[in-house]
Amino acid sequence: MDPSKLELLLEQQMKLIQMLADAKLTSNSHPSSSNPTTTAPSVDGIANSISEFHYDPESNVTFDMWFRRYGDLFKFDFANQDDAWKVRLLLRKLGPSELDKYCNLILPSNPRDRSFSDTVQSLSQQFGDNSSLFNARYRCLKLTMNEDDDFLTHVGIVNRECERFRLKSLTEDQFKALILICSL
Repeated sequence: MDPSKLELLLEQQMKLIQMLADAKLTSNSHPSSSNPTTTAPSVDGIANSISEFHYDPESNVTFDMWFRRYGDLFKFDFANQDDAWKVRLLLRKLGPSELDKYCNLILPSNPRDRSFSDTVQSLSQQFGDNSSLFNARYRCLKLTMNEDDDFLTHVGIVNRECERFRLKSLTEDQFKALILICSL
C-alpha cells in the first residue's frame, strides 16, 4: 500500500476515534433520564410492591407484623403524599373481609374522613394479637420445634414468644398457676 494512502487512512481513523471519545464524554456529562441507576422508583411502582393484608392470628399474621414491613414506605417514600392518599392506598391493600370489618368498625364515619395515624391505630387494634397474656405465656411454655424449621428459625420463634411472655411482670402466683395448667 502506498505510504500516503496509509497516512491518510491513519489520519481518518484518528479523527473517528476523537469523535467517538468526544461523544462518550458528552454522554457522560449529561446522563439520560432513562438511566435506571439515577432514577428513583415511581410512587406507583412502590405502591404496587405492597402485598395485600390478610389477617390470620393463628399464624401470627397481624396488622402490626404487616405494617412493620411496609410502614417505612408510608413514612419516607410516600412522605410527599397527603394523609387522604395514604389512607386510600392502605385501605386498597386490605383484603376484602378485612376492609369490610374495618369499615363496619368505624361506622358511621367514612374511611376517607379519618387521618392516616388514626387509621393505622384502628387497624392495629382490630387486627392485632388479641390473645391474652396468660395464653401467650402458656403457648411459650408449650413451644416445641417444628420438624420443618431449621435451628435459626426456631431460635427466632423462641425469641419472639419469650418477648411476649413478659417475664419481668410475672408474679410468683401467676407462675404457679401457669405451671399448674401446663401440667394438666
